[in-house]
Amino acid sequence: LKPMITDLIAQNSNDVEILCDIMMMLGNTLPDKFKQRHGSWVHQLCRSCETSNTTVAKSILKLAISFTTSPDDLCIAVEVAKELQNVIGLEKSDTLEVSESSYMIINQSTSASVTSYILQSIDSAIVDMDWATKKLKNFQIVSQKNIHLNHDAESTFGLSLEEALYSMAESTVRILSSFVLMNLKDSQAAQFLRLAVRFYRQLAQIVKQRIAPKGCKQTLPSLKFQKLVELTCRS
Repeated sequence: LKPMITDLIAQNSNDVEILCDIMMMLGNTLPDKFKQRHGSWVHQLCRSCETSNTTVAKSILKLAISFTTSPDDLCIAVEVAKELQNVIGLEKSDTLEVSESSYMIINQSTSASVTSYILQSIDSAIVDMDWATKKLKNFQIVSQKNIHLNHDAESTFGLSLEEALYSMAESTVRILSSFVLMNLKDSQAAQFLRLAVRFYRQLAQIVKQRIAPKGCKQTLPSLKFQKLVELTCRS
């Protein structure tokens, strides 16, 4: 599929979307280490292949992020958001036709489509954060009741979950910060505002869990979440 995708990108063909969907379907059956290898290849396509076709740009970006394991998937979204800022974040007279740095798929023709997908990625990240926050809350309840079937395993799980949650939150802050500086169209601006409100509410839910019940010691989430909230509110 890879040679065909490369050839179709060169032709600006919408058929790229079909092949990307097939590749994603097949790739989802692979272990992460193999999927990551293919993700690196698609990620390189995003950097090196210039296209004016919105379907092509969105399809290969979606494939690259989908094939990249967390937290690196959102790291790609952070980089793409910065590139979008270069293209649609300046005054119209100074706007760049093609991004000067690392993502050649991003230009005036494809920016709206790429923006749409990154906003969808934020939406998915907030859903994942909500799930992780609830899991962390359940973990705290178990810990506070001293229900320890395997203390070491539970402690490792709690710390890993907190780290994953923090990574998602931090990346989302960075993505939203780039969008603040963009000249978004009305519909995308409205979508961005809705996502920002949902994200602030999610952060509030996370920090709220730092309030321990009377007589209990609160260990998770750690103080770094509160600091992240403070930095977010100042940015």
